[in-house]
Amino acid sequence: MRQAAGSPRFDVLRPDPGGTIQSLTALGYTPEAAIADLVGNSIAAGARTVAIRFHWADAARSTVSVVDDGQGMTGAELLRGMTVGGRGLDTDRSVSDLGRFAWA
Repeated sequence: MRQAAGSPRFDVLRPDPGGTIQSLTALGYTPEAAIADLVGNSIAAGARTVAIRFHWADAARSTVSVVDDGQGMTGAELLRGMTVGGRGLDTDRSVSDLGRFAWA
C-alpha cells in the first residue's frame, strides 16, 4: 500500500500463520470454520465464483487459498480484515453479509 504524503508512518506486523492457527483453534475457531467464514465473505462481497485451492506439502509449505471475483477491499479494509479480532462480533453488518456460520 502506498503511503500518502504527510501521513504518519506505520509498520504492518504480520503474525506467524502457524501460531495464529494454533491460537484460534484453542479458542474453538477451526481451519474448517475459517474457510467457511472466507467463503461467506466472498458471497457477501458479490462473488459469483469462489475457488478453494489446497496445496499439501510439509507443514511449513502447505497452503490453502480462497480466491473470488467479488468487489474487493480497500487497503484499510484489508488491514482490518487481516487483524485478528479487527472487527468485533458486535459490529453492525450489511444485509448482504451472511455473518459467521450462516449456513451451519
